[in-house]
Amino acid sequence: MDIYPVSCYLDIAVTTKAFRDNDLEILKEVIEDHQKEPKSTYRVINEVIDNKLVGFIVFGRVPLTEYSWDIYWLAVRSDLQGKGIGKRLIEGAEAFIKAKTPKAVVRIETSIKKEYSAAHGLYERMKFKEMGRVPNFYSCGDDLIIYYKTY
Repeated sequence: MDIYPVSCYLDIAVTTKAFRDNDLEILKEVIEDHQKEPKSTYRVINEVIDNKLVGFIVFGRVPLTEYSWDIYWLAVRSDLQGKGIGKRLIEGAEAFIKAKTPKAVVRIETSIKKEYSAAHGLYERMKFKEMGRVPNFYSCGDDLIIYYKTY
């Protein structure tokens, strides 16, 4: 795995206009932790074009479950969205998960905000199903959407 400065991940996240300041702080901590200890519970797959980081996915096992996984973050530089990068990143995570556990439940929790609408479409095209919503979860009018997929 190539190591990129944490600032590269944060720059990509900022271009999406979907990450809040507190999201960026936690993303920074997760990437730093993963880089210090690559065998941590977090897994990171990078998408690189011309030796430049252009997208990433962060996922990991759900503690206290037999075969459940969460996708925590998926981000692609805004000028490269819609070109199949997000799909490749999800496929990479799925391949990793399938190699680790023959059976799996993969969950994605995300916001209902319009900045996430392209991601919602991608998840649905990748056969993730909307399982439910929690109203006003992130803030007033910003519901939590839960997607899942089983293998």
